[in-house]
Amino acid sequence: MHAAKQPKLNMESIRTITPCVFVSLILVTMPQLARSTPTAPPLTLISDAESGSRVSRDHVETLIRQLQSSNRDPNPDMNPGPIKLLRGYDLDVQQKIEMVQAKLGSLGKEAFPALIEHMNDEGYSLSIETAVVRGLSVGEVCFLIIEQQVDPSPMRYKSRTGSDGKSHSCKGYFSQHLRKNRDREEMRRWWEKYQKLTLREMQIEAYEWRIASELKIGFLDASDRAARDKEG
Repeated sequence: MHAAKQPKLNMESIRTITPCVFVSLILVTMPQLARSTPTAPPLTLISDAESGSRVSRDHVETLIRQLQSSNRDPNPDMNPGPIKLLRGYDLDVQQKIEMVQAKLGSLGKEAFPALIEHMNDEGYSLSIETAVVRGLSVGEVCFLIIEQQVDPSPMRYKSRTGSDGKSHSCKGYFSQHLRKNRDREEMRRWWEKYQKLTLREMQIEAYEWRIASELKIGFLDASDRAARDKEG
């Protein structure tokens, strides 16, 4: 009995498919990953109509200036554990900055050139909570706004075992374009190369890269685990 062929994804064949169909193709192409993340939120493929309309550079610049916080970073050394907010830390200021962040995200790719130019801005913007409470600079928030739109895949993890039995960390789409995190010059080159794509096409590019990366790492099946256990 022949194994079912996995669907081949390419830009021409999936340019016009709906988000639901695209998600189904991803789940069929990466069955092991799909089973390992049953509670992962559904993928969202933005439509061209939702990718933003023409906005002025001055408007984007005005919003970016509002990412600068009057607060100070409450955990500049990124110490683990509960963090006591600095006296005078204004949570309303952080909330307003988060609203500005969302507004910039709603502008789509039209805001990308200005966001890229501000990626080196080091002023404190806001804090997020991951393994630690981490302060983000204005430049980091600018990059995050772009990354969250271009690379919206929720299938991320710290590390997993590949078909070679080794541990592999999960890397984002921009890791192939940036030799170091938040490199403005390299982001300028990325934008020069991809600016003519719609935001939808950028996301498809990112999804295709994600699928290829996960398949390259591979997945342990029963025979892989048995062989590994025998070697161990």
